[in-house]
Amino acid sequence: EPATLAQEAGELLQKSEIHVEYNVPVVGSTGKRYRVSLKALGARTGGEILIEAMSPAEERLMTPVVNRVFRMWSDVNTARNKVSLLNDDYFSWRQEDLSLLARVSVIRTWSTREVLIEYVTAA
Repeated sequence: EPATLAQEAGELLQKSEIHVEYNVPVVGSTGKRYRVSLKALGARTGGEILIEAMSPAEERLMTPVVNRVFRMWSDVNTARNKVSLLNDDYFSWRQEDLSLLARVSVIRTWSTREVLIEYVTAA
C-alpha cells in the first residue's frame, strides 16, 4: 500500500493543528505486533485515535487489505478509537468489505476529508 495516503492524511490533520504520529506500533490482545498508519490525538479530550490508511495498489488487492485491517482492528484494544481511512478516489469499495470494517472501526473516506477532521477534532 502506498504511503502517500497516510502522509497526505497526516499533513491534513497537522494543518488543522492536530498532533499526528506515523507508523505507530501497537500490540493486540493476542500479543501480535502491528504498525498503524497514523495516531492522532483528539483535539477535545486528547484521546488516542488510530487511523489505518487503506489504498491498495490494485483493485484485486482490496480484499486482502480489508482482511488484514479487519484482523488488526479485531485484535487491538476495543476501547481505542479506530478509523479505517479508505482511498475512494480510485477505488469503489465493496459493501461486504465496508460491513466488515464497520464492525471494528469507524469508516472515513478520503473524498470527504473534512469529515475525518471533524471526527478527530470532536474526540
